[in-house]
Amino acid sequence: MSTIIHHVSRDADEIRYVARGWDVDFRPLESAPGDSELVQMADPELVLSWAHLAPRVAQRGASPGRMRTFALLARGAPEIQWCGLPVRAHSLMCFSSGGEFDSSSPAGFEVHTLSIDVDRLDSIAGDLGVGPVDDLGSEPRTVELSPARSARLRRSLERATRSVVAGPEAVDSRKWRSRLESEVGAEMLRAASQRPRVPEASTAGMRQRALRRALEYIDAFASRAPKVDELCRAAGCSERTLRYAFQEQLGVAPKAYLQAVRLYGVRRELREYGERTSVSDAANHWGFWHMGQLAADYRRLFGELPSDTLARNR
Repeated sequence: MSTIIHHVSRDADEIRYVARGWDVDFRPLESAPGDSELVQMADPELVLSWAHLAPRVAQRGASPGRMRTFALLARGAPEIQWCGLPVRAHSLMCFSSGGEFDSSSPAGFEVHTLSIDVDRLDSIAGDLGVGPVDDLGSEPRTVELSPARSARLRRSLERATRSVVAGPEAVDSRKWRSRLESEVGAEMLRAASQRPRVPEASTAGMRQRALRRALEYIDAFASRAPKVDELCRAAGCSERTLRYAFQEQLGVAPKAYLQAVRLYGVRRELREYGERTSVSDAANHWGFWHMGQLAADYRRLFGELPSDTLARNR
């Protein structure tokens, strides 16, 4: 029996709590009107997802383990930076099994993903006469599809998503799964076997590595509110390089990103600890000492006061 999820929320971060298979962390970087939405069908051998994120979001996490995942931007979705690579309308994103990824998505981001068990995918690869799944490598990469090919894949993914929304009766048939694997999974696997685009060992690649080091440092020490020069030392680059890397990949300056991470940290504590914490305790833990300024910044990013978040989760 498949698990069917159709979740709509004003809070993009809620998706991380309901998504199956994925270990994701969505950090809103700015407020935006409208709802975020997730449609998903998940079972042990296959996970089909469609997601729409209303605000600009920094995404970090890992794809489903023991599965190979392929992703394609939805029709009309804005371009993104993913794992240091530009992703456009016809770019097929190829994840390794349980592979870590990071990206920044602008407001209005939409994406289709399909994850298939590696043993099942090896069987499909054998039927197609392409190399085993291991030949796809362990690094994130993209393959540029022809416009006709990407449009064909996108239509198949859209049909599958509509079937999931229709309910369990539409997706718990062997015929439906077979069509999804043969039409979409096989086509994505065949495309992924082409020559990929990999991160360049160039100035852009150096910026990506510096950004990754800075993000790891922020993850470890955000509650101390490190200064930009501290981030530069951790990243091993100049302030100019770091600012360019953040703007290129995340669309915000390092200071703005750090502020958003700290506000997001307060929000997660208020949501997950509920009555075991208070606004002041969560704020102090993340280095906020001026409650009035915190309330204003928090409301600007999340559309509500910290006390509203706490009250709803008690």
